[in-house]
Amino acid sequence: MHLRLESTSSIAELEVVENLSGAVATVPARVWVGYTDAGIKVACYITRVAVEAEEDQGPFEAELAAQPHTRSAPMSIPLRLVL
Repeated sequence: MHLRLESTSSIAELEVVENLSGAVATVPARVWVGYTDAGIKVACYITRVAVEAEEDQGPFEAELAAQPHTRSAPMSIPLRLVL
């Protein structure tokens, strides 16, 4: 499967439960929207993006920082949708 994604200005606050202690933490995630090769619309909640160490990270960081963002209220995502 391939996804074609575009960053949005939305930052979602995801509630993450730590399995061992049951503690709940809130993690910010930028919302990216797009579609699959079959045309199915998707929303992805990205908490981390890594750029290869040998790549120049400056342009990526500048482009991401230039993207305006707004924070949403904390939300829960059904576990069956989490990979």
